[in-house]
Amino acid sequence: MILIFADDGLGGCTNPSKFMNIISDLQKEFDITFGEAGCYVGLRITRDRVNRTLYLDQTRYIFHIVHRFGYDHCHPVSTRADPNVQLHSTFNADQEVEADFPYQEMVDCLMFAMVGTRPDISYAVGIVSKYSQSPKRIHCTVVRRIMRYLKGTATYQLYFSSTDGVNKLFAYSDANYAMTENPVVGVLFYLTMAPLHG
Repeated sequence: MILIFADDGLGGCTNPSKFMNIISDLQKEFDITFGEAGCYVGLRITRDRVNRTLYLDQTRYIFHIVHRFGYDHCHPVSTRADPNVQLHSTFNADQEVEADFPYQEMVDCLMFAMVGTRPDISYAVGIVSKYSQSPKRIHCTVVRRIMRYLKGTATYQLYFSSTDGVNKLFAYSDANYAMTENPVVGVLFYLTMAPLHG
């Protein structure tokens, strides 16, 4: 299998000789650097072949966006969202967004982290992304909180093991149909005990 994204490629095969033949053919047409995978589209790949484990993380990317948006010295928080804050689009008109707050840019960066290795922020990022067209001050506060949460959890990793739960996929779901006028349904998948997106 070979994955290509722009000028990044990642390949693997159960038959090393066939894989090397494919690489040789590709090198005839393209300039390819070949070696152990360490990073792919911003995801750091750490392998422990002895214990047959693989870790994926975006620590470098998260520290980059924390610095980019000026959250280097902020106090981290332990939760990605405040359960006492309910967001909706009908706040007072005087609660408009700060003129220079990069709301859409921050949400885009959070989405990249979420899709890569941080499914733990999926719900919070999904909620704030709904208000990208006209965010109010409270929406900006929630985005700031997610950024502070990421700062404190930047080294979190996804862990995959071929010995723990081989080929097992688990799914969990929940819904709050009766609790609100806008029902929320959540699904979470685990593969070899690593959370995947629902």
